[in-house]
Amino acid sequence: MNSKYRVRDGVVLESIAGVYLIISTYAVREFCPYVKRINETGAYYFEQIQNGFSAEDILGQVAEAFPYVERSVLESDLYDFIEDLVNNGYLIKES
Repeated sequence: MNSKYRVRDGVVLESIAGVYLIISTYAVREFCPYVKRINETGAYYFEQIQNGFSAEDILGQVAEAFPYVERSVLESDLYDFIEDLVNNGYLIKES
C-alpha cells in the first residue's frame, strides 16, 4: 500500500517566530479550522506531503534519519499526524 495525500488548496504552512502553523485561507474555512499549531516534525511531514511524497516514502526517509527509533513508533507518529490532518480537512487522501 502506498498511501498518497495532498494538501487542500488554500491551506498553507507558515513559520512565525519559530512556531509552525497550518493556516486555512478564507476560501477553505468551511472545510477546516482556521489555524493549527504543529511541531517541527509535523512541519517536516507536511512539507514532504506538499512535495508529493507518499506516506510510505516519508516513513522511509524518517526511518533512515532515525535508525535508533523503532519503525513502528515512527509509523504510528506519522499516521496519527496524517489522520488528524485528514479529519480536520487540511489533507485529502488521493490513494
